[in-house]
Amino acid sequence: MKKILLAAALATLACTFASEAAERVDAVSESHSSCKLLSRSDAAEEDEDFPESWNIEYSDGILSVTWVNFFANCCPTGFVGWFEKEGNELTYNLIWTEDDEFACDCMCNFDVTTTFGAINPGHYTITFRRYVDIFTAEVDIKDGGNITLSASPAGIQPIGASSDIMTISADGVLRVNCEGNYTVEIFDAAGMQRVHIDAADSSEISVASLQRGMYIAKVTAGGSSSTLRFIR
Repeated sequence: MKKILLAAALATLACTFASEAAERVDAVSESHSSCKLLSRSDAAEEDEDFPESWNIEYSDGILSVTWVNFFANCCPTGFVGWFEKEGNELTYNLIWTEDDEFACDCMCNFDVTTTFGAINPGHYTITFRRYVDIFTAEVDIKDGGNITLSASPAGIQPIGASSDIMTISADGVLRVNCEGNYTVEIFDAAGMQRVHIDAADSSEISVASLQRGMYIAKVTAGGSSSTLRFIR
């Protein structure tokens, strides 16, 4: 039981480190799945078969965020999610609430969905606060958008929708579907060029050797270009 209460305290404490200038945006609704995997109360980490990920959808002015496999007390009274917004930087916080007198002596994985009506479309750096751990990514939030992010080191994740010209696979293969001659460039988050390739017709380029981080792939053919952001 002590570990359960400590985890909840850390979750609350983590919220106090945000900048005082940040605007708090509370969720307008919350829903969650039933318990997916029951663990002992002293289980400190999530099960490897239930890795955490995040799904972001935006439609008709409503932003939905689903935290997949959120690790929490197995009988919470509810979940509370909110954003701390400062310009184009978003910090998403999620905690569970429980009855101190009747809290269960076990932990569980849940899929938790919260919705927001005060986040406008745009390009954001979004941080997911997971107790004292933090996962950060860049995302383009736009109407009809559906983005899935994962902190798992097993795969490469695109940010935003793939185009007809470029797609990227989880194992790090950038596929370019283009006719004629073109140039492929890959830049890191600081704008430094990491890859430059002159190619012709459709091709496949391995990016698995890149260091972990956020990148932008750019294909230029003639006077036009197309970009794709991804996380290594």
